[in-house]
Amino acid sequence: MRRTVLVVVTVGLFFTSPVTGIAIADDGVGPVRGEPDLEVYTPDPTLMPGTTSQFILQIENDGKVRWGATSQRELVTTARAVTLEVEDDDPIIIETDRQSVGSVAGGEVREIPITVTVPEDAETGSHSLDIKLRYSHTFQFSPGGGVVIEQSHRRTRSIDLTVADSPRFEIQTLESDV
Repeated sequence: MRRTVLVVVTVGLFFTSPVTGIAIADDGVGPVRGEPDLEVYTPDPTLMPGTTSQFILQIENDGKVRWGATSQRELVTTARAVTLEVEDDDPIIIETDRQSVGSVAGGEVREIPITVTVPEDAETGSHSLDIKLRYSHTFQFSPGGGVVIEQSHRRTRSIDLTVADSPRFEIQTLESDV
């Protein structure tokens, strides 16, 4: 009878130890799987007609660990070799070509200046721009088995810009007999 009680207690401790808070050694180098999640924003979306100016495009990475050690989070949530390209949307003309952003770690926000030209006769109001993002990342890392799975992605995100309704002046020549 004593053996049975002893075994039950031992098995009970083994299965309940994570729940009861008994520390178990974790070297933090277990398998992990996850991915970056890139979104784009602009803090000041207003453009003036008849100007060439810059606006700031923000890239935010809210990467997710799908399973595994959170100590390895950065390995699977970092987007590497990120490039972006903004497409023209009539009447907004994008002057900045495709740009290399580099790596964007999980939880990081990167700011990229984009130069645009808005013609003087541009229609006022809201205009949507498509942002094409390309990047690669480590999808899964299993150190024990030596497994590394890499992925590449192309994503399109959109932002809204507003062409302001501002006063527009035109210089005209007048003819007079005075």
